[in-house]
Amino acid sequence: MFAQTEEYCQLVATQKFLSTKITLYVDYGKNSGKMKDESGKNMAFESVVDALNFMNQAGWEFVNAYPITVAGSGQVLHFYLKRKIVK
Repeated sequence: MFAQTEEYCQLVATQKFLSTKITLYVDYGKNSGKMKDESGKNMAFESVVDALNFMNQAGWEFVNAYPITVAGSGQVLHFYLKRKIVK
């Protein structure tokens, strides 16, 4: 078996209804849900770039992104990120 050297996550960004802020869902594989701060409250970001900068500060690197348009809901943005596993 090979040693794992990287881990990946997917971010799914949706815009809040009648707002410029976005809600970000994060999928780490087994653990997924809305992004939460240290106190357990849901995090809201001003923009996708704001969220990506936050993830970059946590060691995540952008890999790829793609949009999906959902009828009646607008656009949902998907981002794949990775980071090195420190052993």
